[in-house]
Amino acid sequence: QLGLPTCLVLTMVDELSARGGHLDLDLLAAALGVPVIGVVGHRGIGLDRLRTLLADPASWERPVLLPPEGVLERSGWIASVLERATGVDHLDLRADSRTRRIDAVLLHPIGGSIAFVVVMLALFQSIFTLATPAVDAIDGVVGALADRVRDGVPGLMGELLADGVISGVGGVLVFLPQIVLLLTFLALLEKVGYLARAAFLADRVMGRFGLEGRSFVALLSS
Repeated sequence: QLGLPTCLVLTMVDELSARGGHLDLDLLAAALGVPVIGVVGHRGIGLDRLRTLLADPASWERPVLLPPEGVLERSGWIASVLERATGVDHLDLRADSRTRRIDAVLLHPIGGSIAFVVVMLALFQSIFTLATPAVDAIDGVVGALADRVRDGVPGLMGELLADGVISGVGGVLVFLPQIVLLLTFLALLEKVGYLARAAFLADRVMGRFGLEGRSFVALLSS
């Protein structure tokens, strides 16, 4: 609508194909009047062409027909663009059967809640179990260093360095293994899609406190 050179980057084209959708990117580019690139970010598909286009944005075309302002007119414009690029006026995508089977268990009011409790217990038990050797090692190193400084530096300065600086910093460092493991496990749970499902389950409970389901991740980190 600004009349500027425009490039459209269409992500997750592999997911579109997996769900039975079809989109002709050349026809979509012709309908919009701007270059259209399909990319799959985590596989690097389409990124080379995207880099080439990004190097010279002045060469991009400007939209031939701008989207109309009205809601009904814009809906008609969207339908016409989709019909040009797909042959139909809407994308009829089938749900992923694996996702449906997983959701039937993980989003079930009873089964999903049990799975949530099991996952959280396993998460925290793993954190404390796996972090214990590293915590003990850090605590031992800090204690030995504090003793050496206390013996080597006499008087008040030695106590300040040993008990204040070294022990103080060590008191924070001993939590580092647990924090690293927690954030690593949270990243893995997010990557496999479980955190989104857990947030969905937690939404009703969190809603009683004026929060949304995703807030439980922040509380979990705390």
